[in-house]
Amino acid sequence: MRSRQLVLVSVLFEIIAVPLAAGAPSSGIYWSQPAIPNVSPAVIWRADFDGSNIQAIIAFGLDGPWPVVADVSTHKIYWGDVNLQCIQRANLDGTSVDTVVAGPFNFIEDPAGLAIDPQNQRLYWTDFNVNKLARTNLITHTTTTLVTTGTVIPLGIDLDLDGGFVYWVEAGAGKLRRAQLDGTSVQDVLTGLNNPRYLALDLEHGRVYWNLLNGNMWRANLDGTNSQRIDFGFTSNGFLTLDRLDRKLYYLDYRGIVRADLDGTHRELVILSSDLTFAAFGFAIVHDCNENMIDDYDELSYNDCNGNRNPDDCDPDADGDGVTDDCDNCPQTPNADQLDCNSNTLGNACEPDPADADDDSDGVCNGADGCPLDPEKTEPGICGCGVSDADSDRDGVADCDDLCPGSPDVDSDGDSVLDCDDLCPGAPDIDSDGDSVLDCNDRCPGAPDVDSDGDTVLDCADVCPGEDDRIDDNANGIPDCLVPTIIPVVSHWGLIILTLLLLVAAKTRFKRLA
Repeated sequence: MRSRQLVLVSVLFEIIAVPLAAGAPSSGIYWSQPAIPNVSPAVIWRADFDGSNIQAIIAFGLDGPWPVVADVSTHKIYWGDVNLQCIQRANLDGTSVDTVVAGPFNFIEDPAGLAIDPQNQRLYWTDFNVNKLARTNLITHTTTTLVTTGTVIPLGIDLDLDGGFVYWVEAGAGKLRRAQLDGTSVQDVLTGLNNPRYLALDLEHGRVYWNLLNGNMWRANLDGTNSQRIDFGFTSNGFLTLDRLDRKLYYLDYRGIVRADLDGTHRELVILSSDLTFAAFGFAIVHDCNENMIDDYDELSYNDCNGNRNPDDCDPDADGDGVTDDCDNCPQTPNADQLDCNSNTLGNACEPDPADADDDSDGVCNGADGCPLDPEKTEPGICGCGVSDADSDRDGVADCDDLCPGSPDVDSDGDSVLDCDDLCPGAPDIDSDGDSVLDCNDRCPGAPDVDSDGDTVLDCADVCPGEDDRIDDNANGIPDCLVPTIIPVVSHWGLIILTLLLLVAAKTRFKRLA
């Protein structure tokens, strides 16, 4: 197994790895440390942004981890191991380690740079020994070689996803290059560079930063124009990482891990070399203060009311109404609606004068509201507060005063009863038979509703009054009461016997006559 160690920090001590506690915050600085034989193991580390709480999240199964990149959308960290010849990943707490890309030889050998496309779940990487730029689909686990022609020792890499470009530097060719995200349209952005090592894109300002083997830091516009050296103090030739949220550049110098403003000013030593006790390599910055798996930088456009470059739900909220104190017009009184009827910057919920409050939340202060408890009205109107002035049938009379609020006020039969209340709309309300049922609804208008034979058919409609209309013995559909009885119905044998009797009687009579 090959071993490459680039010692960037000279003070080395024995390392005791302590795993990150379960549930620990994700936000912080992550970096890699290759193994130093007989000195220290390979480790993936994490610290808070103030340099405190340094903890090892992965301390086993590593050998030569170099580049590191984090994906906030999945809470994953990726690293390339030049000694194990693979790219691996784990959760940000160091659990669930697995291999993303591995040999065989010439497929991946020395992964030198990593960049992530979170939305499409694609990992871009360079290999400085195989001399290629490649892309791995993290969903299908397929790898595509994008650029090999003319590539000489590619190292640092970064992505401009909005512009559709991948940028990288080539130490052997002395170039800063870019291509479409699919590897086409390769361009030399800058040439003649003195052994460029790593780079970082500042897309907010349209710039690219890179360092050289001699430690000098440079920047230019994304198209290569306005190239200039920027004084960041004594820097190393190691990895660079740009913190988009805080607008800081992280790098190494002889003292340890340093960050500075993007113009090189306000340099801040984050972690001293005596605290590191190892040689640091790749960096990754994670900002997810609310643990919602959305990069805090990506929330600024819709979740940063006070412009402090921190998501609102990570700022203080004393009353717990979901509005950060800096933007809350009643910071001590819950009022998620933030209503302010008099626009005096003090919310209705905390106005000291009741007249300046808005009890019905209709946007009109109580003092100017004729119906302070009715959100639908500011004046009593026709029907008074709390009652709508609506005219649902559009007859010009408000429903509260309308005898027929849902229909026109019409008396179509002229009986002085409006149709909406009329039992017989369109006909006079008359009960000619005095049975308390109006003729329009009476089954026997003009006659009592009587069923004298109890057959459930009123006499006025009964075809057989006094008899049961339901009896139909021969099932011919005609009530028996309507069929005249002339000859009794007898059976077949009865007819035969009757015929014989008639013949006998006839014969007897004939003999007597003879």
